[in-house]
Amino acid sequence: MSEELPEGWAVASLFDVCNPKQWLTIPTKDLVEDGYPVYGANGQIGFYSEYNHEKPTLLITCRGATCGTLNISNPFSYVTGNAMCLDDLEEAVCGLRFLFYALTHRGLNDAISGSAQPQITRRNLEVVDFPIAPVREQKRIVATLDTYTDLVRVVTGRLYRIPAILKRFRQAVLVSACSGRLTEDWRQAQSVGSLDTERLVQELAEQCKRSGIDWFEPRFDNREQYPLPEGWKYVALGVLGTWGSGGTPSKSVPSYWSQGDYPWVSPKDMKTDFLADSQDHLTKLGASQLKVIPKDSILFVVRGMILAHTFPVAMAMRELTINQDIRAVSPHAGVSSGYLLRALQREAVSILFAVRESTHGTRRLESETLKVWPIPLPSPYEQQEIVHRVEGLFRLADTIEHRVSVAKLRADKLTQSILTRAFRGELVLTEAELARREGREYEPASVLVERIQAEKANQTKTPPVSKRKLRKASAHV
Repeated sequence: MSEELPEGWAVASLFDVCNPKQWLTIPTKDLVEDGYPVYGANGQIGFYSEYNHEKPTLLITCRGATCGTLNISNPFSYVTGNAMCLDDLEEAVCGLRFLFYALTHRGLNDAISGSAQPQITRRNLEVVDFPIAPVREQKRIVATLDTYTDLVRVVTGRLYRIPAILKRFRQAVLVSACSGRLTEDWRQAQSVGSLDTERLVQELAEQCKRSGIDWFEPRFDNREQYPLPEGWKYVALGVLGTWGSGGTPSKSVPSYWSQGDYPWVSPKDMKTDFLADSQDHLTKLGASQLKVIPKDSILFVVRGMILAHTFPVAMAMRELTINQDIRAVSPHAGVSSGYLLRALQREAVSILFAVRESTHGTRRLESETLKVWPIPLPSPYEQQEIVHRVEGLFRLADTIEHRVSVAKLRADKLTQSILTRAFRGELVLTEAELARREGREYEPASVLVERIQAEKANQTKTPPVSKRKLRKASAHV
């Protein structure tokens, strides 16, 4: 190790203080509902009728993407071969939790081999050494680290709950907005009445007639008909605007796709409320093969496996094209794009109940179902007020979400920062300094390491008596 060690510390090899070992893996079918906890690669995976570790043991994930992760088993546990057990820990030299913190701070990337399937073998661990403090200092370090990490764990646990709270908050805002509760005070202060909405519905009927669009009455086959405030009216989605569909220009024609800059939106792009670009692009010639969707149109997915759990909706922030799995509605005059976006997001949960499964397994929404879907419609003036208030509340949620993300990063770095201080000898008073202040002698870590190395050297000359009498399962090295 290249870093200067605190006074009284030493460098120990992992094999100086323990015996890394993999035990036999048991078939999943042999797990039981109640028994001794079983540990696999990523912690506890079930229960078994026997145990192979009587004491808590430090475990290293030794296979897969989480290779190098550390866990500590409970007493009387069975550990499978997907975790490397650091058995026979010399606790008079190195405490279990001190070793856990030391290896967490160090990391085990240099002990991982294999690219397709990362793994850690016993031989790989021969490169692992770590700084070790005198035993009494180890205990003070562990006690302090336990306190700090418990606090960090509480804070991060609360931070990680906030996104779910914000999701519920946004949904509650949409429910309030599209039921009229959000703007109840606004209506009381305005002179807007039911005639404004009636006039809007008449104008929509005229626009549909001029455009040759069929008039649909709202149907409540798939959602409840909640009472609406005075001045509101349920109107079918199919008459709120001009509908548009898309397709996929031939991929075999390079002039449709090569170096294109015209957005071609597919379900994988529908991850934001306001859509200005896409992963795939068409050339001007490619875009001419499809109907161009106007800016401020509302886009929604009607086919794809994403409909098994989510109904994505977005507003087009520029002219673009869409593929065959998406539909677009370009709102008629008097219908706010912003309001229609939020209204459809409010309906998303109910719309998912109308999703059907195609013969080949994918999910789909029928246009006939969506065109008669009831949308609560207030006057144009109230639509604008709703959009203004919803966007303000959503901006507040976005601000909180950003601050939470920053706080998460800081919290994730805090533990490593505390560990760094600990293993620089800066977290607690070193045993060397404490001994000087108390006028006594102390045993440096180097003496401990040399003693255990000598003992292990002697053991290689005389085979040790087995220490596994209490354990009920065999191991392999």
